[in-house]
Amino acid sequence: MRNLLAAELLKLQTVRGTWGYLLTVMGLSALVAAATIGSRTRDELLGRTFQAELVTDAAGTTTFIALLFGITLVTTEFRYGTITSALLATPRRAVFLASKILAASAAGVALAALALVIVAGVGLLWLPAIDVPLDLGQTWRPACRILVAALVAAAIGAGFGGIVHAQVPALIGALIWLLVAEPLLGAVLSLLDVAVADYLPASAVFAISDPTVEGLAFLPATAVGLAYVAAVAVIG
Repeated sequence: MRNLLAAELLKLQTVRGTWGYLLTVMGLSALVAAATIGSRTRDELLGRTFQAELVTDAAGTTTFIALLFGITLVTTEFRYGTITSALLATPRRAVFLASKILAASAAGVALAALALVIVAGVGLLWLPAIDVPLDLGQTWRPACRILVAALVAAAIGAGFGGIVHAQVPALIGALIWLLVAEPLLGAVLSLLDVAVADYLPASAVFAISDPTVEGLAFLPATAVGLAYVAAVAVIG
């Protein structure tokens, strides 16, 4: 298992898609951080929770990217036919998928960490220049939440990719669920007064990363997210 995981991590360093995701995270987090700072008034910049909100808003976008990365990590094997050689080398499907999920989790954390570094760089350069004192005490909690959320999202993505196999349908299906299906389902459940909307996958993951989201607290949301990881892994 250790050798298989090492091989997966090495593979991530050598494929061009990984660098595309890294550049996307860097550009998006920098853009959102700059837009967030530039659009606020001075009173808002000096607010007690602004810097925590900056980290959550700018680096939190990584959660979504980590989900897509996890899907791509597995479905690429099917898209290019390398799944055959991979399973010949590791004929135990459960071990193979477990290594993919672990590699995706590590990659999700790395993407989130990169986003946090970019956001920190923007903040360190911009805020002191406009006489806004830095308050790092605000930022460590949201930073930890984003790391955990990216880990869970990437693992769910990898497990989902193990179920669907086809890359384009998996990516489109994930987008439809996140942007259309789950919001509609959550609204219907709320109208029916069925209190399970907070336990839907996207709601749980977003509750991990953003404390301002109405729904589950951090620990219950993390437990629900890990339950979805286990579910997609078993099905995959």
